[in-house]
Amino acid sequence: QTLFMDTGIFTHMEELIDALRNNNDGEINTALDNLSKSIDDIQDYRSALGAISNGLRMTMNKTTLEELNITGLRSKLEDIDFAETFMYYSTMAVLYEASLAAGARIMVPSLIDFLR
Repeated sequence: QTLFMDTGIFTHMEELIDALRNNNDGEINTALDNLSKSIDDIQDYRSALGAISNGLRMTMNKTTLEELNITGLRSKLEDIDFAETFMYYSTMAVLYEASLAAGARIMVPSLIDFLR
């Protein structure tokens, strides 16, 4: 309702009807010009509302996608078998330490290395 009141479209329609009844060419042209301007204003309002609507729709889609991503990540985190994960981590730590020890034994400098 505010949209039409702001544009004055109903007032301009009444002016056009009165001008047509009076058969006054000048008033008819003025009323048609005013009515055309009101229609242009309505189209501008519709364009602005469409842009706002599209922005809201994109935001809603992005929010839904983010919600799905968060739900998936939370599911992966909650589905971890902590005992299995801890055992895997412990095994990897032992292998790492064994690799370091083997490397240290291989790299021990000897007297011959110093003489070279």
